[in-house]
Amino acid sequence: MKYLFKKIHYIFSNKLFLDVLFIYLIKIITMIISFIITPLYINFFYSNNILGFWFTAIAFLNWFMFFDIGISGGIRNKIVLALKNNYINEIKIIISNAFFSITIIILLLLLLFLFLSKIINWNIFFGITENNISSQSLTKIITILFVGVLIRFYSNLVSNILYSIQKPLIPSLMLLFSNISILLFIFFAEGAKTEIDLIYFSIFTLIANNFPLLIVFPLLFLYYLPRTSPSLTKINLKASKDLILSGSKIFFIQTMMAFLFNFRELLISWFSQADQVVEYQILLKSVGFLSSIIVLGFSPLWSSINKSFLNFDFSYIKKVYRNGVISILLISLFFLPLLIFLQDFILLWIPNYEISDLIPKAIIYAFSSILFLLSNFTYQFYLGLNLENVLIKRLLVSNLINLVLLIVFSFFSSLWVFVIISTSISSMVLLFSLKTKDFKLDIFSI
Repeated sequence: MKYLFKKIHYIFSNKLFLDVLFIYLIKIITMIISFIITPLYINFFYSNNILGFWFTAIAFLNWFMFFDIGISGGIRNKIVLALKNNYINEIKIIISNAFFSITIIILLLLLLFLFLSKIINWNIFFGITENNISSQSLTKIITILFVGVLIRFYSNLVSNILYSIQKPLIPSLMLLFSNISILLFIFFAEGAKTEIDLIYFSIFTLIANNFPLLIVFPLLFLYYLPRTSPSLTKINLKASKDLILSGSKIFFIQTMMAFLFNFRELLISWFSQADQVVEYQILLKSVGFLSSIIVLGFSPLWSSINKSFLNFDFSYIKKVYRNGVISILLISLFFLPLLIFLQDFILLWIPNYEISDLIPKAIIYAFSSILFLLSNFTYQFYLGLNLENVLIKRLLVSNLINLVLLIVFSFFSSLWVFVIISTSISSMVLLFSLKTKDFKLDIFSI
């Protein structure tokens, strides 16, 4: 009994465990909101085509979050190393030049977007006709949402700074606040019955996604990292160039990961139809809710693994990897009861909404969710162990396989599940063993 209490005390005094636990609790709340909001979305938008467009547009524009050239993610290991050596001035230089570089990138992307908007037909791009929404209104909506994404570059930067100082709960709370705000808006609003309503909803989405930054920014630099706030006097072109060069690998990696996992809505719109995105989203939020909860808990791993790697604590890294893989495989068993009661659950959740061949599609999605979890878990170790070059090569192979499979499958069927099958098969390349000069991690020898 004494041993048991000692073990429990050890577990609950472990910071990484507590961070992951509280992130999971926040994510569970977020998923509950997601369940509530989906049927509200269906009633809020005036057609499934518009709803499918909205899901696709949000997913596509969120992809632009990676166009910070990897600066936000690239500073994480730099800040961890500077904190280890207590180099406060170096942290201030890193942060100042990161904010400066991000601002330049935002301005360049905005100019590029305004230029391209005069050339691109957004109706064709998103697979939605002018009978559903006019080109003028669609351009306004895309512009508003894109500006919101650009502002979120700063939120992403702040979040990565918080991850580097082992404060992963705050970014999760920022996301939770935004989701609750959007839920309340949809719940109390009468619905987007006109194109003007869609424009107003786009403006509110911009505000809801970025308001938490106004609270967290002063908290970060007044409380958690005093004397390190961005300063114009610390900006120099050499430091900014170094950040961009070091972040370029992270940018390329994140972009390749996005093509595999975050680009599915757009791929479905291209290879199928916009309204099929709604069916995909329903399975994403029903069958995929487990993986959505678990993957957010991976957020603290990158910085934690990098810190252990710098301290030569290889036994800890191996232990976390082994326990993580085993936990993912055990948790995956819970997909079985989900599949058994899925039809009844969807009818209860969204009455009168039917999905043809539900169980085969759900089984495919469940399998893809397991691979998604294993790939994203392993991804944290690639970055934490400074194996970016290895990861880049494997991601290039994965995306090449994915492209070939998508083209081949398109000749046989336009069903959205073939996009999931393609990306799932391709992602398995990421599960090959990870080797450093000191040790090896192999998912197949756990």
